[in-house]
Amino acid sequence: MVELRRERTDAIAFVDSEGERTELSTRQRDVFWGGLNFASQRAIQVAPDGSTLAFVDLGSGVLHVRDKQRTLYSVPIAIGGDVRYSPDTRWIAAQVAQSRKRPLGQRAAGVVIVDATTGQTQRHVAMTRVRWLEWIADGLVVLHKDGKRDALTLVGHDGSFRRLVTSRTTIRRFAASPLANTIAWFADPTLRNKRRRPAKLVVRLMDVSEPELKPRVVGETKGFRNNAEIAPDGSTLAWAAADGVYLAENGGLRLLEKGKGMHSVWFSRDGALAWANRNHIGYFRDGTVTKHISRRPIRTMRLRRDKPGVVFVVSHKLHTWSPGDRDSKRVGQPASGHKLVSGDLFAGGVVLWQTKTVHSRRRPWRKSRPWRKMKQVNAKQRLLL
Repeated sequence: MVELRRERTDAIAFVDSEGERTELSTRQRDVFWGGLNFASQRAIQVAPDGSTLAFVDLGSGVLHVRDKQRTLYSVPIAIGGDVRYSPDTRWIAAQVAQSRKRPLGQRAAGVVIVDATTGQTQRHVAMTRVRWLEWIADGLVVLHKDGKRDALTLVGHDGSFRRLVTSRTTIRRFAASPLANTIAWFADPTLRNKRRRPAKLVVRLMDVSEPELKPRVVGETKGFRNNAEIAPDGSTLAWAAADGVYLAENGGLRLLEKGKGMHSVWFSRDGALAWANRNHIGYFRDGTVTKHISRRPIRTMRLRRDKPGVVFVVSHKLHTWSPGDRDSKRVGQPASGHKLVSGDLFAGGVVLWQTKTVHSRRRPWRKSRPWRKMKQVNAKQRLLL
C-alpha cells in the first residue's frame, strides 16, 4: 500500500480593484490519502446588496464580517459550517460548532442569528446535528435531527419555533424561496442503509404560510441530486441531478436539459435560472436558453449581483460571463503556486478561496515489505546447497 501524506494550506484572500491582495484567513493541515476535505463553499458569503463580506476563519471557526477597507466585527462563536444572509441583509445566520477543537465543516450543535449591522447576537438556538440553513419570508428554516428522525424547523423573526416536517427517512437536501414561504425537500423513498445513496429521491413541496395544506409530491429524481433552488416568488423549483436539470412549475415536472455532471443551479432575484456542469453554463430567462461552452472543466459557479450573469472557476482562475457576451472574462487568479477552489465578486474586487500543497512525501512500499528480503535470503541459501 502506498503511503501518501500531504500538508495543505487553505487561504481566503481579497484582491481589490487595484490588485492589492489582503489575506483574510489561513489554515495548514495534514491531508491523508489525497483527500481534500474542504468545508462548505457557503462559509464565504457576500451580502445580497454587496455591501459586506461574511466569512468563517478556517482555523478558529470565528465569524468575521468586513467591508472593503477593514473588518467591522467578529462573532466570538465557533462556527461549524454554513453562513447565510437574510434576503434583506439585516440578519446573518450560521451553524454553531460543538467545540473549537472540531474541524470546520462538521455537523453543528445549534444556530446563531446575529445583527448584520452591529454584530450583536440576537438569538442562539440549541439544536442537534444541524446540517443546512435557508431563509424564507417568515424566518429561518433549519434542517436538523430530532431524536432519530430528520426535521425541518422554522425559527421566526419573533423568536417563535414551529415544526414544519418530521421525516422517518433521511432528508438529503432542502431548498427555500427567499421572498416567499415555499420549501421543498428531497428524501429517501424508504428506510435503508444511511451510508448508501439511494437510486431515487422523492421530491415534496410545501407552502409554509398555509399549515392546513399537506405537502405535495412533485415527483422523483433519478440519481443523487447535487443542488436545488426555488425561485424568489416560490413559483418554480429547479434542481441539478446526475442526469440533468429538472424544472417543476405550474404543477408539472419537466427535464429542462439532459446532461451529465450537473453541479450548480441558481435563481436570480428577477427569476432567471443558471446552471452548470463540467462543460458548459446554461442561462434560462423569458423562455430563452443561452449557453456558454468551456473547453476546460468548470469547478464552481455563482450568480452575479451587479448584472445578469455568472461567476465561475475554470483552470483555477475566476471568470465572469453574461448572456450578452460571446466570451468569458478573467477577473481573478490565486497567488503563485496556489489552486483556486471558489471565488466571488466583492467591492469592485474579488474574494478567493485558494489552496496549496506545501509538503508531500511518498515512501515506496515495495522496499518496506519484509517478505521480499526473506525471499532473497532463501534464494541465496538454495544456491549454497
